[in-house]
Amino acid sequence: EFFRSICAELPGDHPYWLARRHAEHLPRTQAAVHLLSGWYDVFIADTLADYQRLCAAGKPPHHR
Repeated sequence: EFFRSICAELPGDHPYWLARRHAEHLPRTQAAVHLLSGWYDVFIADTLADYQRLCAAGKPPHHR
């Protein structure tokens, strides 16, 4: 219920989400990255943006 309520009620620029956003760190990552999402996933836009950031940094994630 907690997760459902914060997803539905908190805007994307709310401090709760900003503290959990790591997109600016993606170009510096050294770890292997696996992204998982689906067409109806509420976070698909963020997942696709992360994919683009990784590719732009020359670190494309593994995909099938």
